[in-house]
Amino acid sequence: MGSDALIPCTFTVDKPPVDPKYFAVFWYFKGNVTLSYDDVVETQDPRFSLNTINSLNGDASLSISSVMMSDKGAYTCSILYSPERKEKEVTLYVQAAPVIKITGSPIDISKESVLTCNITRFYPENIDVKWFKDGVIIDRVSVSKPQRNPDGTYSVTSTVTTTPTEEDGNHTFSCRVQHESLPQPLQENFQLEHPDKKDTFLPIILGIAAAVIVLIVCVGAYLAYRFCKGKEHRRKVQNNGEELVPLTGVSPPHVEDIEIPDQIQCNQEVTLRCNISRYPKNLTVTWLKYDPETKQTAPVDQRKGYKTPTLQRDEQQDHTYISTARLVFTPSYESDDGAVFTCRVEHPSLKGAIERRTKPLHVTGLTRPPAVPVQPPRGRTSNFETLYATANLDLEDIQNNLSDSFPGRHVGRGAGTSDGRGAGTSDGRGAGTSNGGVVEKDLMGMSGGPGITVTNQPKMRTVENSKKENMLRTSKTSQQQKIKKDTERVT
Repeated sequence: MGSDALIPCTFTVDKPPVDPKYFAVFWYFKGNVTLSYDDVVETQDPRFSLNTINSLNGDASLSISSVMMSDKGAYTCSILYSPERKEKEVTLYVQAAPVIKITGSPIDISKESVLTCNITRFYPENIDVKWFKDGVIIDRVSVSKPQRNPDGTYSVTSTVTTTPTEEDGNHTFSCRVQHESLPQPLQENFQLEHPDKKDTFLPIILGIAAAVIVLIVCVGAYLAYRFCKGKEHRRKVQNNGEELVPLTGVSPPHVEDIEIPDQIQCNQEVTLRCNISRYPKNLTVTWLKYDPETKQTAPVDQRKGYKTPTLQRDEQQDHTYISTARLVFTPSYESDDGAVFTCRVEHPSLKGAIERRTKPLHVTGLTRPPAVPVQPPRGRTSNFETLYATANLDLEDIQNNLSDSFPGRHVGRGAGTSDGRGAGTSDGRGAGTSNGGVVEKDLMGMSGGPGITVTNQPKMRTVENSKKENMLRTSKTSQQQKIKKDTERVT
């Protein structure tokens, strides 16, 4: 069973070869046509086939692949060579060799033990089973009635019972099967071993060893857990005395926004503060400055007056720290107006640095109105120079310097009228505008010449005398340098 089979059917004709026009083959099984050949092969089962070339030469044998129990029986081969027909019946016998497997229950001294011999997948049904002990046949055996399997084969079970003693040595039991499908008996052996006395303690020894191993593993795991827990930082958040959240592990630092004064005055010391909390030790803080003119960011230069006091740490109950990083400096309009400062915090628990930045600083203390160049008066050909002035000039110093430079001449404060013309006091006649317009003066004090009017609005003046220019440059030298820088930015 399960192999291929060939059912023979041969014939001869008077004048070979066979003429296909008059030739046909039919195979019958249990009264039905299972295969036919009349120019083409037709079959009801794909396992059945016929060699057409051999058939035209006198061999119309039927091939069956993977033979099953249902294939056994009588087949009829019918050859039609018109007008004659010949038939022959052939019987197919199917056999299946048995498979043996012995199993035994645990063997205990002085207790009955059962050995089982399972014989499966055999056909036909008749089978003979015998047991042997060390080559001697055992009479007291049992054999069950054969059971038919779904594929048409049979199975049977045979058992033998034995009671081993301490005096018995090792024994060999054999299950021997005789079946018509076998050319000789099939035998399976089973070695019966009696356990030694010392072997009875083996399960106990193994159990104790397993318990010791489990205990060692548990203790090691507990010690490792305690060791790791000891290295972790714990923190418990409290609310009205109740524990809310327990925290463990290394906590990254919390960095707040930089605190800056509401107003930053020129030449007045200021302090920027960066508050850092919830961190262990090993904290690094760096202050950086962004220069809007160079558009570069670099660490602050202590040689230029930037001071970073030592970081003071306050330890908390959860073993973390709180500190405030400070940057102290005296701002100037030239170097700090529009600058951006950065507090960079680095810590081993962080993959990268934490940074907090200020907005561009606005340094106050200087009034910087837009500067407008003064053009020479129409009709004058003198060598005029353009001078820029802002409201932070010391007006009294200018008046005094002008009075000292030109005795008998007074600088009058003109009163602007609604149409923008004012009259100067004393010798000079002033022309002024109520909206801070251009003012001109003939510094030589000529009769009929226009005077100079100084108002609280930003003014622009023209000079044609190098003596006045030198006088103005000596007045408030440091302020003029700032004014020059401011006008360069505006223009």
